[in-house]
Amino acid sequence: MYGNIDGYVRKVSYQEIERIHLNPKNGVYACQVPKGAWHTVEVYEPSVIFEAKDGEYGKDGSEAARA
Repeated sequence: MYGNIDGYVRKVSYQEIERIHLNPKNGVYACQVPKGAWHTVEVYEPSVIFEAKDGEYGKDGSEAARA
């Protein structure tokens, strides 16, 4: 990861419950989003991020292509 971003964790009601400032210059490279939580990022400068999920990607149908 490089760059400067904030990660947001939200409840289903879209209420922000946590904000994590990710910046490798400050030694903060990652965060863990709880299962089932909505999340997003706000990018402050060109950045590269990596997202990983437990288990098979899209197995639950949530990532299936829609016609």
